[in-house]
Amino acid sequence: MGGGLLAESGSRPVLRRVVFRGNSAAAGGAIAIGFASVARLEDCLAEDNVSHGTAGAFEVHDGGELFLRDCLISGNTGGSGGALGIAAGRIEAEACTLVANQAEFGGAACAMSGTLILRDCWADGNSAAMSGGAVMLTSSSAQLSSCVIDSNLAAAGGGAVYAYDSTVEIIDCLLTRNDAGSSPDSRGGGVSCSFSALTLERCTLAANHGLPGAGVWTDGEAPATLNRSILALGLGGAAVQGPPGANASASCCDVWGNHDGDWVGLLLGQEGLNGNISLDPQFCGEENAGLPWSIADSSPCAPAPSGECQGIGSGPIGCGASSIEGNGPFAWVPGDRPAGDPSLPLPRRVRNVSVFPNPCLDVTTIQVRLGFARDSHVPIRKRSRFMTWPDARSGRSLAGCGPMMTSGRPKFAGMAAMSMAGPRPRESTGSKPPVTRTERRGAPARSFLSDHDHPPAFSECREGEGSA
Repeated sequence: MGGGLLAESGSRPVLRRVVFRGNSAAAGGAIAIGFASVARLEDCLAEDNVSHGTAGAFEVHDGGELFLRDCLISGNTGGSGGALGIAAGRIEAEACTLVANQAEFGGAACAMSGTLILRDCWADGNSAAMSGGAVMLTSSSAQLSSCVIDSNLAAAGGGAVYAYDSTVEIIDCLLTRNDAGSSPDSRGGGVSCSFSALTLERCTLAANHGLPGAGVWTDGEAPATLNRSILALGLGGAAVQGPPGANASASCCDVWGNHDGDWVGLLLGQEGLNGNISLDPQFCGEENAGLPWSIADSSPCAPAPSGECQGIGSGPIGCGASSIEGNGPFAWVPGDRPAGDPSLPLPRRVRNVSVFPNPCLDVTTIQVRLGFARDSHVPIRKRSRFMTWPDARSGRSLAGCGPMMTSGRPKFAGMAAMSMAGPRPRESTGSKPPVTRTERRGAPARSFLSDHDHPPAFSECREGEGSA
């Protein structure tokens, strides 16, 4: 167990900036944590690890706990959970990227009799030979908040999430272009629930494929509650479906443009009640290539037009007059509602920015989304080197040159320090300028982000390679 690290019997390992690459084990290709042990990993990379039993990368069992922050987990292969696996344990991941992992069940994560919490994470391009393109749950509880779950594939149901005998809360999340497959069991392009309670709050489900249930499938054995969410452009089936006798309740939802119907199936009779509508949400698409699922300022789902619903869906206002002139609440970071007023101080910690490609040997592209459209600058630190672009504006893609190397080897995503500094508030209090929030939509790479005034010091990476 644990091709790179095994922690049991109350161990408390803490790892920062460590690489786990090319390891293999029967359980936990990179790490296995169990028997009351608690592990913490920050700014780590796990790639190309393999386990044919449980998780391809990180596995917890028998009361083990794992806390992840700012980690990239890519290209791993497992039996239950391509990246993360839980068997009677707990995993919490914050600001992590799970990309191109694969497994029999749960392309990115699989929980059995455990707890899974994902905050501000991005799961993209994961695949499951059976159920749960991104997440598979059995007799477990899960909370996904402020996450992006995009372009995942399951062969037999639950393009993004599959839950059996579980409790699932999905809050402030974007679920797009997930595919539940083409088999007779390909239910729920976004979410498939069996004997499971589902809560969708302030989410956007768009262009997912499932038949039946382009957006959601539930068998009705436990409640399905949808609030302030968008279900649009679903492929294959209707927006929300289930067997006879099942039911789902919706309030302040926009259900529109789904292949087999909108307010039909389990949503029949709810259109026009409790703030529910069926109108084009006006996604920005090509008008904002960095945020294609953001909405126009004239959208019926925007805060003002939606009235008492106070905004529908997870996305920001990403196009229209407000986003250009900077006088509307168009900037968004998962988990935070737009402030609108650019004079308000913003938190100094920033996390989300698109860097592609990363690692970078020559040229990289940085795409940023500011909280306002006034001048800002983007300093990039590669070891001791800074590159600065003045007059960077919201939504612009910036290109810079320079090697990103350590001892002649490319650095992996997570080793570049980056921050954004914005203008001072209108009424200066003598404090330092606020660091703006940023938005990422584009590449599976992630940068380690820090305050502009205090860029982090780097330590050399230690690689965990081996087999068990």
